[in-house]
Amino acid sequence: MIINPAEWREICTKLFTTVGVPEEDARTAAEAAVNADIRGVASHGTARLLVYRERLQKGLIKAVPEIRITNDSPALVHLDGDNGLGQVVADKAAQIAAERAKEYGCCCVSTYHTNHMALLSHYGLKIARQGMLAYIMCNTPPFVAAAGSAEPAIGTNPICWCIPGKEFPIVLDMAISPARGKIKNAAAAGKPIPEGWAIDKDGNPTTDAKAALEGVLLPIAGHKGYGIGVIVEIFSALLSGGAYGSNMHHPLDDYDHTPNCGNFIMALDPAKLLGQEDFLSRVDDYVRMVKSRRKASPDAEILFPGELEHRSELRVGKYGLEISDERYRQFTGLLA
Repeated sequence: MIINPAEWREICTKLFTTVGVPEEDARTAAEAAVNADIRGVASHGTARLLVYRERLQKGLIKAVPEIRITNDSPALVHLDGDNGLGQVVADKAAQIAAERAKEYGCCCVSTYHTNHMALLSHYGLKIARQGMLAYIMCNTPPFVAAAGSAEPAIGTNPICWCIPGKEFPIVLDMAISPARGKIKNAAAAGKPIPEGWAIDKDGNPTTDAKAALEGVLLPIAGHKGYGIGVIVEIFSALLSGGAYGSNMHHPLDDYDHTPNCGNFIMALDPAKLLGQEDFLSRVDDYVRMVKSRRKASPDAEILFPGELEHRSELRVGKYGLEISDERYRQFTGLLA
């Protein structure tokens, strides 16, 4: 079915208010999920709302947290999320980073004692739409092998950059490994996975999706991806006081523990360097420069990171958001 995004946000907001989350925080969490759907990243969108709701009901996420700054230097902020919704804590962190960056040129906010924040670029885009550059990192429980290991050692550890542009923001939002969800889909369909995605439980390379699920994901680009994952974990978890490595409990699947997720959010104002318009003009010129290169084939298209998601946003704005009838009935049934 096709639904107006505003109507869908209202329904998703009520999923949270009906389990004790204040209206403003509920809207923040719903907005993050719906915007992920709008940008075509359904894996981090409303598909996960019922997990958050159940965790709230079980007391694994605090519905009314006392989010507070524990250490405050003008351009460095340490934020205690008090085990609140990850979306609410991350939104607060992005707001602080943007406000301080406008004043000081750059601000880094390190958060801990928080939960799953979902799509990193949701918060980065809030910063980019204010004309600033965003840099965001978070860690996850171990799913990925270290270089040379035969068992999980580091998380999928997403990293994100959002850069303002004249036509569309440049957005690179990625994990340091293949998506486990894609492997699950391949296993369910009885299809193989590409070489280099995983090793089996004995540490041998495999293209068997089921063997991969019993084994370990491999980092992208081998030791380079592993190295990036280590740095992400240091910035997001070790620096913040969040849980890391095998000390971290899964923020979605573990119903016995709270995860103590850590995040890192930075905002940088180009107006303090080149000037806002000069920077945007240079970004625009660079985009045109890259897109003007000779194409590999007549039907090839040179795309920038985040451009497909931007097109999805435009499409939803024109035609509405497509969701499944089942999910609509499921959500509205909980509110009846």
